[in-house]
Amino acid sequence: MFLYSMTNEHDKYFKFFCTRHLYFNEALLRRTLVRAEHVALIKHSLIFMKTFKACILLLNLILKFLLLIFTSLLFSYTNKGNKPILGNTSKDTFLKVISTGIPDLESITQLNNFAKKYGFKYYPIGGIVTTSRGDSILKENNSIYKILEERYGKNWKEEFDSQYDTISQIRSQASALINEQFPDNIRYFYYLVERTSEKGYYSVKIYTTDSLNGKSELIVHYKMTIALKQNQKAQITDCFEKLISPKK
Repeated sequence: MFLYSMTNEHDKYFKFFCTRHLYFNEALLRRTLVRAEHVALIKHSLIFMKTFKACILLLNLILKFLLLIFTSLLFSYTNKGNKPILGNTSKDTFLKVISTGIPDLESITQLNNFAKKYGFKYYPIGGIVTTSRGDSILKENNSIYKILEERYGKNWKEEFDSQYDTISQIRSQASALINEQFPDNIRYFYYLVERTSEKGYYSVKIYTTDSLNGKSELIVHYKMTIALKQNQKAQITDCFEKLISPKK
């Protein structure tokens, strides 16, 4: 009788232990599955974010490409027959060097302001240039370069490029000074650099496209005179006047 009672108690505790053990394992397994689901969800989220960023970058590239095509077509429509975009030049006495590609306002203004001292000007044409038209432009430009070589010597182009490189450095220098002086400025400025009568010094006109008397004009907002690699700060003068383009 005593032995039977001990056996029943042993069976009871044994069943209780097995039940708790199984419940513990089941709960542990459930938590493990939940954690695994969380890890999988995080992994899927990361993959989605990477894919989303890649799609945004691709869309951005596509939009830039479409904008480039649209701009090229716009210039092509505006300039029928690949004619110069700077207006009527029939009375222009300067030699003409034709440039292709999408014209840049600041670059063309700066180049022509400097090139006028050599007696020629750049005339950009927009749109798509065919191979035959490209060959024709190359021949025309080479004939102009020969005239300039006769006037200024064989090294005139190297001297021109060297001086223009200095102008580009002055431009960067002036831009840094403007950004330092006006850190909160949100307007996009263009820069026109000109040599002064004082050796080593350049005058810089900082201008934008603004409306004046109901018309879009190039308006100078600031002026400064600086030297290449100047250490001290330049004096920046406020103004509001039209930018005088090189005479034709």
